[in-house]
Amino acid sequence: MKKYSILLLFFLVSIFYVACQTSVLKVEEENVSSSIENKLVTRNLDFEYLLTPEYDYISDFSKNYALLVKDDIESLINNDNVIIPSTSEYEVVNIYQDKVCFKLFTNSSYGLMDMSGTIIIEPKYKHPLEFSEDLAIVEQGNKVGYINLYDELVIDYNYEWGLPFNEGLAAVGINNKFWFIDTNGKIASGPYTFLNAEVFTFVTAYMEYSEGYTAYFEENDEVILQGYNTGGYWGFIDGKGNITIPAQYLSVRPFKEGLAAVETTDKQWIYIDENGKKVMDGAPSDFSDGLACNGKEFIDKLGNIVIEIPEGFGVDASAQEGFDNFRYELIVIFKDQEYGIMDINGEIVFESKDFEEVRIFKEKLAAVKTDGKWGIIYIP
Repeated sequence: MKKYSILLLFFLVSIFYVACQTSVLKVEEENVSSSIENKLVTRNLDFEYLLTPEYDYISDFSKNYALLVKDDIESLINNDNVIIPSTSEYEVVNIYQDKVCFKLFTNSSYGLMDMSGTIIIEPKYKHPLEFSEDLAIVEQGNKVGYINLYDELVIDYNYEWGLPFNEGLAAVGINNKFWFIDTNGKIASGPYTFLNAEVFTFVTAYMEYSEGYTAYFEENDEVILQGYNTGGYWGFIDGKGNITIPAQYLSVRPFKEGLAAVETTDKQWIYIDENGKKVMDGAPSDFSDGLACNGKEFIDKLGNIVIEIPEGFGVDASAQEGFDNFRYELIVIFKDQEYGIMDINGEIVFESKDFEEVRIFKEKLAAVKTDGKWGIIYIP
């Protein structure tokens, strides 16, 4: 009898295990079926829909994923156009490589799982795991540290706040001072000070290195990284804290492809190189793929006009964060109530008066808004 009881127990446990595995696999199947369902394209004149306009919000495609919101329910779409939905048990938050950060509803904590639903990091953290360069900020008490993808604490809980790593460096702070550390937790430069609480908010939102440099702000001979312009000036420092270009500009853009756009004291925009030497007149526009936009045309690094925007059209700054140039060799242009998409050869590949907003989503895809709802179309 005891033998049969053991067999019965084993049988029940096996059923429970299979059920659990089926539940995990069901997440993956739901993802695929949801993706396939949404891939049913709808022909509309010169384009087809990847996702029909039924979403309240679609974020920009960044770091290999985008956020979709429909009826206050969030989903993610990855680089393969597969939709990873939230469920009744958890909410998906972000994707890093092939891993998904999720929030478990039962304890309002965040963890990490793979695309099949297998948990990699148990949901035990108070804030979303935003991995960058394989490290994520985590909190314990009132201090923060950094963990790796194996949930190992790589940088101890030594700081009151920290920012994601970029180009091997991250800003961390205590009180009104902060430092830059490397991925091993070693201090690369600092300490620096903040001007006030308002500047602190600005710094933590925008401070990062680009091509080995970050902007700094100087007022009354005090170095304040990325502060508001309250009478002082901007310059650049390198990853070791050395001032490479002294503070002398009203505004600055980050270095991109070896050049940075800066606004001089006579309110003229120019491009400078990494030595602070003027290269040519400019605009508040970053170089990308060798081109920068001044609102009317695209120039190369010698100042030559390479692409002219078609007559009557302008660049839709809101669609590409100012004049941040082409995305996937495409850019949104507009005139009156009409949107267009121009390729890097200066050819208009798409025009429509059907949409309230248009954004380049990713390669050969655009996010479009119509009747207050967002969808995604294939760009012809």
